[in-house]
Amino acid sequence: MGNVVVADTTMFTDAKLREVLGARSLEEAARIMARILARASRMGLTVYITPSVRAEIERFMLGNGVHPTTFARLMAWVRVKPPTTHDLRLPAAMFRRYVETVRARLDKGLRVAEDHVRRALRSRDEEGDIVRSLREKYREYTRKGLLDSVEDVDTLLLALELGAAIVTSDEGLRRAAEDLGITVLTPVELLEYILALEEEVKSVEE
Repeated sequence: MGNVVVADTTMFTDAKLREVLGARSLEEAARIMARILARASRMGLTVYITPSVRAEIERFMLGNGVHPTTFARLMAWVRVKPPTTHDLRLPAAMFRRYVETVRARLDKGLRVAEDHVRRALRSRDEEGDIVRSLREKYREYTRKGLLDSVEDVDTLLLALELGAAIVTSDEGLRRAAEDLGITVLTPVELLEYILALEEEVKSVEE
């Protein structure tokens, strides 16, 4: 892996990373991550995010108790760059597989909707329970493991443009990145990489 990575929203919101950091809140996790990224930057590691991902992170963090000052400190160690959307080329085979996958998922989603309509007509279940079940099943069959947002696509394109690794815990983004031969790290793996890099720097200095 080189010294440039492109991160998606999950790098900053991943529950497993928060657990590894020992953070009891998102605010505490953001403060710890700001310090870690500051050290990583001094060692030459550059973390990029796209404008759409930054907006998503900001909405999530500020909406979940992170102070604006803490958020600003975290973003100070991240570079924001939009992908070049007109000059990049993607393999036709990948695009074809993606369309085939989306069509198959939509067919499954339709069957899920039909099953829930039948259930509603013949059962005495509460309307809220049926709608909740429909939402969960529909999302599982149509979106899980699929590239399904502008933020994900922007992250993929920027990584392709920069020749960078991607940091994500999103299954759909990971699969798409691997199809393109892009290295993928989870947020925890990036943390481990940074810590290993620190140890290497210390050993050289000694």
